[in-house]
Amino acid sequence: MPHIEIAYFDRPLSADQRLKLNNQITQVIQDCLDVPKDAVSIALEPIASNNWVTEVVFPRIIARKAALLREPGYALPETSNLEDI
Repeated sequence: MPHIEIAYFDRPLSADQRLKLNNQITQVIQDCLDVPKDAVSIALEPIASNNWVTEVVFPRIIARKAALLREPGYALPETSNLEDI
């Protein structure tokens, strides 16, 4: 039962964009994980750009770096203590 969460810079998405995301991501997950369509759930989470580092970079990228399938291509900030975030 894969659940996909996508955090992105907050911006309006049209119904067509949301449908395209839903259809294409669902299809890739079905194909790669060999699961039925009804097993896939997808959440979209818009994040204000000024909150990206505190809400996404530190807790979801740096703190979980070992779980990343793909790292971002931008420079990640350094921190000596993730518990302070």
